[in-house]
Amino acid sequence: MTPQERLDEMLENKRNAQKAFMDRADGAAPAEKDRLRVNWETAEQNLVAAQTNGLTKTSAELDDAVGKLATANTEAKAALAAVMQISELLKKLEKATTLAGKVLLAAV
Repeated sequence: MTPQERLDEMLENKRNAQKAFMDRADGAAPAEKDRLRVNWETAEQNLVAAQTNGLTKTSAELDDAVGKLATANTEAKAALAAVMQISELLKKLEKATTLAGKVLLAAV
């Protein structure tokens, strides 16, 4: 897996989080709206950290973490497209963002 492919998954996580906030926050309960906002902010921070790092390290651990993130991103994107219930959508988004954090840990 190339560094660019790894960065693309981090960007996809940020895009999903941003889209969820933009599309769903207005109709969400205050606690859910806050979780959407925090998830988006965390995904943005993860992306900036990944861009700074470059994700150039080569390791099975890093590629495994990115693979799990890719799967979670696909699930989150599908949940967004399906206009899934907000609580279920949040679970998928937060799972992906947590996995993006694990990518960063594997990259150092």
